[in-house]
Amino acid sequence: MHPSITLSDKKNIKREKYKCFLVGKFKNKKIIILPSFLATTEGTTVNSLDYEYQDYFSIIPKKNILNFDVFIVGENETYNFGKIKKLIH
Repeated sequence: MHPSITLSDKKNIKREKYKCFLVGKFKNKKIIILPSFLATTEGTTVNSLDYEYQDYFSIIPKKNILNFDVFIVGENETYNFGKIKKLIH
């Protein structure tokens, strides 16, 4: 899984997809899931995982991964978007 997040305006007219990092805990260990580093691969949209995610998709079950935090790295700062479960649309 190479995560990304899709952000949109209130009317869902304009959408932008950003590669992101996921940070959370699983089995008492801190886990960091990295985005794709290829320019041609954007990754799996994590704020739609509620519908698409199956537990066989990753070693981390859906109920756990929805509690991971989403981070996007910008040019000069890192943006914390909070938990995946609060971003699902």
